[in-house]
This record gives sequence, structure tokens and C-alpha cells, in this order.
Amino acid sequence: AFYVCTEGEHGSLRFVANDPDRAITVLNARGYQMKIEEALACETPHHPGGLNSILKPLKKEDINVDYIYPCLTRRGTESTAVLILGVASQDRERTLSILKENWIKMLNEELYRL
Repeated sequence: AFYVCTEGEHGSLRFVANDPDRAITVLNARGYQMKIEEALACETPHHPGGLNSILKPLKKEDINVDYIYPCLTRRGTESTAVLILGVASQDRERTLSILKENWIKMLNEELYRL
């Protein structure tokens, strides 16, 4: 998942790397400025309103989602929609707890193998 943005002569690229340590090493070696942010990853329920089942509980608890990166994964013959969610660092643990309470499957290191 990635996002590209330009502003005047500057641009930024946000992405999820399957090997974060290696990505940091390569980007540093090439002189890129970077900022590392943690994000949350969850599976979108496979039914109408699946996205709403993720966002509605967060809205109810006044959690602001700064960005969402959608991506599709395939396991065997099954496709799954995964969302990468960016929330303020002070809200990250609370967001994780709220989503788990609402039966949303969260992904950890397995995200790097998708």
C-alpha cells in the first residue's frame, strides 16, 4: 500500500514495506529524508457495510482516522480487503482496543507477508 503527494517542488511517499529495517537502510543510503510512523492494519469484514463496521465505532469514540490505505490480499482462492489505518500516536492503543471489541480482525507482522 502506498500514497504519493506533491506540494510545489516537494513530494512525499507513504508506504508499507514488507521489510521495514531494510527499507530504512536503503532509503538512508540514498539520502532520502524519512519519517517512520506506526499504523494499524485490519481485515475489512466481507459484507455490505464492512467499512462502516470499522469506522463507525471509531467515530463514536471520537477517534480521527488521518489516512486509510486499502489493499487486497489473496490467500489461496480467497481475496480479503485489508485497511492500513493511520491514527494519532496517542490514539493508537485505544483504536486497537475499540476495533478488537467490535470483532475486527487485526493484523500484526503477518501484514508483511501479504
